[in-house]
Amino acid sequence: MKTKTGARAAEFYVSSNLLRSVMKEDANVVDFKSYKEQFDQLPIAIENRIEREKKKELMVIDRDYPMMIIQIIRISAITVKSMHYLIAEKPEDPFRRPEFSAVLPPLTRTLLDTLFNVVYILDDVGERVSWYMKAGWREEKTELERQIQKYKDDPDWKERLIRRRGLLDKYAEELELSEKEENDPENISRWPSPSRMIKANSEKDRIKDPDKKALLAHVHRWHYGPLSWDSHVLSSTLVRRGSVFLKNTEED
Repeated sequence: MKTKTGARAAEFYVSSNLLRSVMKEDANVVDFKSYKEQFDQLPIAIENRIEREKKKELMVIDRDYPMMIIQIIRISAITVKSMHYLIAEKPEDPFRRPEFSAVLPPLTRTLLDTLFNVVYILDDVGERVSWYMKAGWREEKTELERQIQKYKDDPDWKERLIRRRGLLDKYAEELELSEKEENDPENISRWPSPSRMIKANSEKDRIKDPDKKALLAHVHRWHYGPLSWDSHVLSSTLVRRGSVFLKNTEED
C-alpha cells in the first residue's frame, strides 16, 4: 500500500541515513562535528533562498507565507541549538550540568509539533496558511478578552491592554479578517492538534496526501505520543526524565 510505503520510507531514512552519518562506533556517542557546519548553515540557506528567489512566488499563494516559513525555521533552529548546548561536552562549561538533559523531551516535542504543522500546511497550502495565521489571531484575541475581563479596573494593566489591543487590531487588518471573524473569534476554527490532523475526515480538514498522513501517523504513534507523556509529567516520566538524577546519585 502507498501509505505504508510513506511511513517505511521515512523510518528508513531516519534510521539508516541520518543516524548512521552522525553516530560513531559507540552507539552512545554522537559525532556532532560531522554535521554541525552543514546543520548550522541549512536554516540560513533556506531563509536566504526564500528571500532572494521564492518570496514573490510564495506571496502569490498567501502574502504571509514567506514570513511564516522563515519564522518557523528560525524558532526551530534556535530550539535545536539550545538543545545541543544543553547536552554538549565541548566547549567545557562549569555551569552546564548533566541534569539539564531532563528538559529535552518537551523541547523535542515542540519540534515535532512544528513538523506536524508544516506537513499539514503543505498538504493544502492555499487554504491552510490563512487558517494557521487566523487561528493564531483567535487565540491572542481570546486571551486579551480574558485579561480585559480580569484586569480592566487595574491601572497597572491599562497601558498594556491598550497596546495589545492596538497590535491585534492592526494584525486583524493585515490578515484581512471579515467583520464577522473580528467581532467574534469563535467564527475562526481552532488550529487542529496533531491527533486531530490525522483523524480529520471532512474535506476541509483531512490530510489529502496518503504519504503525508502515513508519515504523521507514524511519528505520532512512535515519537509524539511518548514525548507528550513526558511533557505532561506522567508517572513514566519519573523514570525516563528522572533517570539522570538517579545516575548522578549513584556516581556520588
